[in-house]
Amino acid sequence: MWAHHLMEEHSLCDTLYLLDFSLIIKLCFFLFSLLRSVKMEQRKLNDQANTLVDLAKTQNVMYDLVSELQERSEELEKRIGHLEAKLDSINSSLQALPGLLSQAIQQQQHHLLDGLTQRGFTFTRPSSQTSDRSWASSVHRRRSPSTAPHTSSDSG
Repeated sequence: MWAHHLMEEHSLCDTLYLLDFSLIIKLCFFLFSLLRSVKMEQRKLNDQANTLVDLAKTQNVMYDLVSELQERSEELEKRIGHLEAKLDSINSSLQALPGLLSQAIQQQQHHLLDGLTQRGFTFTRPSSQTSDRSWASSVHRRRSPSTAPHTSSDSG
């Protein structure tokens, strides 16, 4: 009986051992599955962290680009302002040009008339109704004794 009892105990031990081994295997599969899912989640989290890092880098690049564009825009605004000022100056100069040309032409005419007068030409000023041709024909040269035509008394 003792042997039978020993056999029963042994088979119970074997049964418990087998049960424990089966439980250990199931527990290992469960832990392996759990480890796999944890690693998968860890990979997902790493991917998300990398995505966040990439987004931060992209945001920094975009911020730099926006800053550079803003600086260029301000520079262009200044250049446009300078160009507008130059255009205004040119416009003012162009508007003053006819008056300046008229004044310069009048000064040249006065110098020319003064020079001709000093050389012995006389002028009669035309009225405002006469044409430029009559003005040209009203210029006469005074004759000096040396330029007067010879007469028979001079050859004498």
